[in-house]
Order: sequence, then C-alpha cells, then structure tokens
Amino acid sequence: MFSFIKFSSVLSQVNVGEIVAYSSETIQTGFLECNGASLVRTDYADLFTAIGTVWGTADATHFNLPDLRGRFPRGWAHGQTTDPDRASRTASNTGGETGDKVGSQQTGMYSYHSHSVGYSGGIAGYVFTNAGGWGTMTSGAGSIYANGGNETRPINAAVVFIIKY
Repeated sequence: MFSFIKFSSVLSQVNVGEIVAYSSETIQTGFLECNGASLVRTDYADLFTAIGTVWGTADATHFNLPDLRGRFPRGWAHGQTTDPDRASRTASNTGGETGDKVGSQQTGMYSYHSHSVGYSGGIAGYVFTNAGGWGTMTSGAGSIYANGGNETRPINAAVVFIIKY
C-alpha cells in the first residue's frame, strides 16, 4: 500500500538551518534561497543561532546565508582524506570559515595529470597533425591541443537550495 505525503507537510518537519534541494523557483514560506544574502541577526535570530557566521558576515549585526547558486555542495571532510585539499579551503565570504570547516569553499580544479605523445624516425621539421585536429608533433616533440568547454562538471540538473529560518 502506498501513502502520499504532501511536500508542504514534509517541509514543515525541516529544522531551522537545514538546507533542502527544492524543485521550484517559488520559495516556500519559512525558507530563504541560499543566495549569499546578508541578513540582520535579530530579524532571523533562530537561523543565526543555528548557522552563525560560518558563511560570512558583513559586520557585527549581520550574517550571510550560504551561496549555493551554481555550486555543488560537498560533504564536510571532518578530517577524512577524501578531501585532500581540505586545509586550503577558503571563506565563502568575508568573516566565514576556512580550512576543514562547514561553510568553507574550494575553487574548481583538475586532478594533476599529463599527456604525452611521441614518434620515432621521420624527417627533421616534419609536422604531423591528427586527422581530428587535436594534436601535432614536430621533430619528435609533441603536444595535444586543449579541448572541451568552460568547466569540468558531471551530468546535472538544476535545483534551488533553500534554507529553513
């Protein structure tokens, strides 16, 4: 037997400070978009108590929401080596957390790798170009042209991240 639960009743069970991946551009009452906005601490006292200034602060009377627009959330490493660069994480906004802390961020990066090509023989000064146009070799030295888009990313679908206040 199946039972259907209204999504609004599920959202009512979310705790202050919890972030939810939401499937509408219309934000539910009691939630704010995780857009990095700076809020007055006394206006959102419960949320400030829950998250503090880990996402940054403009001054002693404000705190920032997380800014998850166009970003992939990553679980806090909490000392695990699954985030080998955790110590170098930076603050997402002025006054936010750095290092292996909730609220810190990392820029995009490719894992270190190299490509090599080569050939033997041939005539000095000879240039070989792959039929696909992705590489050349001249006199025994080679290179592979850069290709791809503007970023490295997995297949994805956009959602809006909201936070309970």
